[in-house]
Amino acid sequence: MKRFLFAFFLIVLFSSTALAQDFPRVELYGGYSVQRIGISDDTFDAISSDLEGLLTDAGYTVTVTNSRFLKKGFEGAVAFNLNSVFGFVADFRYVYDDVIQIDIQDQDIWANIKFTNLAVLGGPRFALRSSEKVTPFAHVLVGFDRWKVSGEGSVDGQNFSASESIFDNGLGVAFGGGFDVNLGDTVAIRLIQADYYLTRHQEERMDNLELSAGIVLRFGWWY
Repeated sequence: MKRFLFAFFLIVLFSSTALAQDFPRVELYGGYSVQRIGISDDTFDAISSDLEGLLTDAGYTVTVTNSRFLKKGFEGAVAFNLNSVFGFVADFRYVYDDVIQIDIQDQDIWANIKFTNLAVLGGPRFALRSSEKVTPFAHVLVGFDRWKVSGEGSVDGQNFSASESIFDNGLGVAFGGGFDVNLGDTVAIRLIQADYYLTRHQEERMDNLELSAGIVLRFGWWY
């Protein structure tokens, strides 16, 4: 551990003295994200089958579908750069979407089970600024992750929400990176950011994948 910290210190020290490229002190990012939830298909299928069996036994003709892909959300981040290569990132992520849909046929009854994922992460980022047009980067982020499962539905046009939700707080770790297309000194388009996002809840590991794209604003250039 001591050797790792010493090597890390040398990398930061070397990059701050030897890399004299222009760089912004602060970068703000905001964008749209999609996530593949790291819950197994078997788990989703088992829940859907149980719900369908329960409602069928009650005399309803029901269709139950599920999906863990392309759950919509938002991501925001602020990066504080120490030099042209190395910086620290504070990252905020929010995903909210349906995961299971229940439709009772021949009646005006439906219900959705919703999944919410909120995360606040932070960690080091490394950028390559050798090109004026594109800035690739990589990061490792660690922090707080919270998921919640809730429900909503409608009976004869009357909407309702579940009185209780299931939630859990845990650990989140994101490994990934992306490419910024530079439009000038102050604005860039984050063409893509791709993260393998590992979370741990109730002693269960979830291997999530997350993609995002958006706008980067840069301030305080150092020449």
